[in-house]
Amino acid sequence: MLQLSDFVGPRELRHLRLYTEYLRPITASMVVPLPTAPGRTRVFLFVRAHAHRPLAKRTG
Repeated sequence: MLQLSDFVGPRELRHLRLYTEYLRPITASMVVPLPTAPGRTRVFLFVRAHAHRPLAKRTG
């Protein structure tokens, strides 16, 4: 499981064009890759707008 915050910090994210044009209302997101055929991509995207905290990782 990967989160956008695994790659870029909040301050850096706010300076990216991607953020200003698309992600501004989204405060937390998480992408879960799903099995699929070779050469294809399938993901499930969780998005939380106006969250006060990031999505939590659960173990177990």
